[in-house]
Amino acid sequence: PAIYNQSSKAYSNKILRETAFENVAQTVCTSIENCKKKWKSLREKYHREKQKMELLTRSGAAATQINKWPLYSYFDYMYDTVPPRSTQSSSLSDNNSTRTPEGLTCLSEEPSCSNIENQVHTELQQVEYTPTTPSRSSPCTLSVVKRRGKRKLPAEEKVDDPLVQLLTKVSNSIDNVAKEHDKVVDFLNYVCAELKEFPLDKQNEFMDETIIRLLQMKRKLKNTLEC
Repeated sequence: PAIYNQSSKAYSNKILRETAFENVAQTVCTSIENCKKKWKSLREKYHREKQKMELLTRSGAAATQINKWPLYSYFDYMYDTVPPRSTQSSSLSDNNSTRTPEGLTCLSEEPSCSNIENQVHTELQQVEYTPTTPSRSSPCTLSVVKRRGKRKLPAEEKVDDPLVQLLTKVSNSIDNVAKEHDKVVDFLNYVCAELKEFPLDKQNEFMDETIIRLLQMKRKLKNTLEC
């Protein structure tokens, strides 16, 4: 919260904010000023992507294929923490959802705890889009659909960015751990289940403090090994 959450008390504390930037800078082996500059660039990139997503997914917009920014989900977690205001249309939508017949699953249901790891690393990997084969019963879809290869990232995203490399490394690590069901995975699943019972602000506070603690221990271990 000292870096991104302006509503947090830690954000208004200059010492805590500088310490947080220092921890990140030491982890990715770069200067604090460069770390701040890269963070500002990524944050502005997220806001541009968010506006584009809202424009493409708003009611009445033409149907189109949306290619998400690979790091969108990380900033989505950090910024989209304020619940939307209740309006008349949303109230009607909520009432309709309560009258859903038995046997049907509500679309607004949150993903299960076991899918969180897959959701984290999926956004950081190049996505292979496989178009749906047209049905024989639908005469309006007679055009031949070609299989597209892996989507290439734009040139502006293919940069030697330490922060992007760090996030990619974390994603790959999570992917490798998910393939080996061990006690670490069981522990994280347990922590996840317990954490979901916390209020939203306490969840964010716990995750922020855990990440900072993890980076500090990693740096301490690295210094010990170098000695």
